[in-house]
Amino acid sequence: MAQRVLFDLGRSKADSRITEQKILGYLSDACHKIQSETGAVKCHTKITLDNPDRGEYKLPYSVKKVQRMEHSPTNDFPHDHRRINLMLIEAFDRMLFENRFNIAPQPIAGDQIFAKIKGCTLYLWPYATTGFIYMDFVPHLLPYSPDDTDDWAGYGTNPAPAMQANGPEAKLYPAIEGIIAYAKVQLVRSFPGELMTYRPDIPLWEKEFREGIKLVRKDNVDYQKFTRTPTAMGTQF
Repeated sequence: MAQRVLFDLGRSKADSRITEQKILGYLSDACHKIQSETGAVKCHTKITLDNPDRGEYKLPYSVKKVQRMEHSPTNDFPHDHRRINLMLIEAFDRMLFENRFNIAPQPIAGDQIFAKIKGCTLYLWPYATTGFIYMDFVPHLLPYSPDDTDDWAGYGTNPAPAMQANGPEAKLYPAIEGIIAYAKVQLVRSFPGELMTYRPDIPLWEKEFREGIKLVRKDNVDYQKFTRTPTAMGTQF
């Protein structure tokens, strides 16, 4: 995808003005906007509870909306499972503080599990909970930032190798051309001197992006269907 952006703008490779960072920033911003409008990408993840000292677990993406979160003490899901009490961050922290210092108005029931989600991190209490967490959720798909070591782990300040290996989520494939078009518009606008050259193309590229959103929305008929786990995709950024 990055090569397509460069080729369409008359360049064979990235340079000091149009860097891989800049291209990925615009490509990922397009993905974020499409996800915000359609909620098309949905994730299923299974977490092995192996951090009894802190109860912290990394998720593949920042979470926009949890659809299902359940605990199973064994690997025999869904025959033996129970729901997790997902709380607002402030309420979870207050509960943890009160329990830790034994000032809770009522004791916490021993068979319950409580959780909060902050960014890409799931926090559980009691910490020593063992077994597995099964989650279905809608991610944010945040735009690329070289400082983001959660959603963009492995990309860093030189994202070119990771861009070669990974691409957008499969649910966004219908909008590939629109995503590329969005990146071209933003790149051209970032260099005012280029506007005159590409001015006739901008409305067409903007239309391509809008059409891409429609294609993803049309493809996303069954909003409640969770069928995949986040993995590296074949289409490259």
